[in-house]
Amino acid sequence: MHYRLLPTLSLLALLTAGHAAPVAAEEFSHADWTAVLARFVDEQGQVDYEGLASDRAIFDRYVRTVETTGPTSHPELFPTRAHQLAYYLNAYNALVFQGVLARGPEKESVWSGLISGYNFFVKMKVKVDGEETTLKKLEDDVVRARFEDPRVHAALNCASIGCPRLPREAFEAPTSIPRSTPRCANSSPKSATAGSTRPRKPSSCRRSSTGSRPIS
Repeated sequence: MHYRLLPTLSLLALLTAGHAAPVAAEEFSHADWTAVLARFVDEQGQVDYEGLASDRAIFDRYVRTVETTGPTSHPELFPTRAHQLAYYLNAYNALVFQGVLARGPEKESVWSGLISGYNFFVKMKVKVDGEETTLKKLEDDVVRARFEDPRVHAALNCASIGCPRLPREAFEAPTSIPRSTPRCANSSPKSATAGSTRPRKPSSCRRSSTGSRPIS
C-alpha cells in the first residue's frame, strides 16, 4: 500500500511543478554607480576625478557591466521604460567619467576648444549593451529619440561645472528627474581646477529646478 502511493505522488509533483509561484525577475543593479557617485561627487556636483583615478575598481566593474549588459541583450532585466531610461542615463554619465579618466583628469577641460569637445562627444568611441557608439549618438539616437522626454537634459552629465548638477546617486526605476534644468554647480573659474572638479565649460544653465515627477 505504501509503495503504491509513490507513482501517484511523483505524478502530482510533476503536475504542480509548473504552477509554482513565479520568481520575481532580477533587475539590473546600479549599486556600483551609486557607490562611485556617493564617494567621488560632492554636494555641489563636482567630481574628484583624481581620487577616482586612484581607486577605480568599483567604477570599472560598473562600466564593464554597462558595456555588455543592457535592454537589448538582456530585456528581462529592464521590464519597463523607466528601467530602460534609468539605465541609459546612468550609462551615459558613467561613460563621460570614463572618457575624462581616459584622456587624463589632469587636463583642464574636455571643452578646451571646439575640436576637443567635438572629439570627446562626437568622435570618442564608447560601448553600451554590446554595441559601439558615441556619447552624441547615445544621447540623440537613444535617450532623446527613443524616450522623447525633454527632462533628460537635466540628468545628463556634460563634464562641465556649467551643466546641471550631477546627482550623488544613480537613477533608479521608478525614479524622478527634474522637470527642468536644476541649479548649476559653482561656475567660478577657481572651482574648475583640473582633476578635482568637473572640467570647465561656458555656463549653459538657464533655468532653475521646478520639481520632478517619476520617469514613465
